[in-house]
Amino acid sequence: MRKIHRPPLRFDRVMVDWRTVGLFQTNSFLVICENTREAAIVDSCGEFDVLQAMIASHEGINVRYLLQTHAHLDHVAALAEMKAWSQAPIVLHPEEAPLYEAVPMQCRLFGLPEIASPPAPDRWVREGDTLPLGDLTIQVIETPGHTPGGISFEIAEHLFVGDTLFQGSIGRSDLPGGNSATLMRSLHRLITWPEQTLVFSGHGPVTTIGRERDHNPFLS
Repeated sequence: MRKIHRPPLRFDRVMVDWRTVGLFQTNSFLVICENTREAAIVDSCGEFDVLQAMIASHEGINVRYLLQTHAHLDHVAALAEMKAWSQAPIVLHPEEAPLYEAVPMQCRLFGLPEIASPPAPDRWVREGDTLPLGDLTIQVIETPGHTPGGISFEIAEHLFVGDTLFQGSIGRSDLPGGNSATLMRSLHRLITWPEQTLVFSGHGPVTTIGRERDHNPFLS
């Protein structure tokens, strides 16, 4: 399996590190408030040892949240281990509950070794909810369509969008619970953000709202 290790991105108040892990080459993000060293994981996607080493490489950080954009198996594969190790609360949208509870069934659907359902979420969030992260604020944005309760997180003017939007592409809507019309509404909402906004997707490289607005063939 190809390992991808990109250098962290540092901004004025926040640092973003990430690893691409698992059979589906899914991105797990570590978002750190530079002033307070409080941190959040966006999607615990697999290969817990790799994610644990990423966190350990940043001295003195405290993982405050395990943020989940959605509950597909490749985005929750390491969540049980991450929860047991960090004791941080799991954050998820309530409409993801059926998918979340069906993780073993998802594994069977893809012909993969079965993994247990992750621990129950500690906090259900909806549109407009906020979470403090040191000097930063995590804003919850409902972006369903890829899944019924898919959400994005805006942190320090950056967007973490899960599998809603990719560089040059968009998320699937043909899996159970997906809806193409709903997905398009979510996408057209996201592209109203300023063009310089960085987009951290569940797969592939970082992009910007401006790039996708101008060049993504699904949004033109």
